[in-house]
Amino acid sequence: MRRRRKIKKSNKFLYKTLIKLVYALCVSCIIAGSVYVYMMWYRRYSAARPPLASAEGGFYLDETPFKAVLLWQEKVLFSPAEGKVFYPKGIGPLFVGVNETLAVIESKDTDKRFYIRAKKPGYFIAGLDGYEGQWNYINLWNNAGISVNRKLKLIKNGSSVMKGMPVGKLIPQPQQLRAIAYIGSLPALEDMIKDRKISIKMEKSSFAFDADIEAISQTGSLRKIYLVLPFFPLEIVRSREINLILCMGEKRGVVIPESAVLMQGGKLWVYRVEGDEVVKRKVMGLPLGKGKFMVTEGLKPGEVVVKNASKAREGVIKLW
Repeated sequence: MRRRRKIKKSNKFLYKTLIKLVYALCVSCIIAGSVYVYMMWYRRYSAARPPLASAEGGFYLDETPFKAVLLWQEKVLFSPAEGKVFYPKGIGPLFVGVNETLAVIESKDTDKRFYIRAKKPGYFIAGLDGYEGQWNYINLWNNAGISVNRKLKLIKNGSSVMKGMPVGKLIPQPQQLRAIAYIGSLPALEDMIKDRKISIKMEKSSFAFDADIEAISQTGSLRKIYLVLPFFPLEIVRSREINLILCMGEKRGVVIPESAVLMQGGKLWVYRVEGDEVVKRKVMGLPLGKGKFMVTEGLKPGEVVVKNASKAREGVIKLW
């Protein structure tokens, strides 16, 4: 009897446990089904009401930075005696006129002073970089890779010098400043080359100037260009290398979020809102950075696009 009672109790326990499991499973299925239905509804709701962005008119200055090496005529100045060198006007760079004293050598063996004066007006600097006498057009133009590896070394006031030792250099003025640069082949650049002029800036905030093209050579995908620069500022003599900006004009278009542009099949697309429909449209343009994109062809100011193109699709949408 006891055994039968135990079996009955065990069966009841198993039955209750099974009922509880079935109940929990049913509740879980109902919850999962509800979540699934809600997610499907929310997807349809979101797809029908995507975040939108309006195209705003704007412009973009098409500018490309590039490096160039500089060429100028210069004359190295040498000490006429052994002693210490002093620079009355400073070590420079500075502009000097004819017969101005550039350096004074106090002789080591005698009390004599030797004066080095400017024979021409120009820029004086008490320093050398080791390229003097070899940095010229003939040596550089045929060089496949032009780079400045040595820095200008300035000579301190009161430095000891030997007879015949360089004490600085004079860059006569006026003279044309020339440059050799490698620039990537760009459509706008090709148009400039036809006119034998390119528009350049020294800094983004400065004005653009036209530089004359003296010679052109193709090196792989790059254009090697020999230029005559329209400026020769004093401070530029500190280095034979300079960073310049190639100005290729102004591009106008509309600005939209970069997320509104989709790259597909090697082309750019946006999802434009036309009435109550979304239509896929091909555009042209370029990224501006900071999450912005300029469309130069394919959109007009005021037109509306889907903000997230990767999740957009063509079809009817609700604008309310």
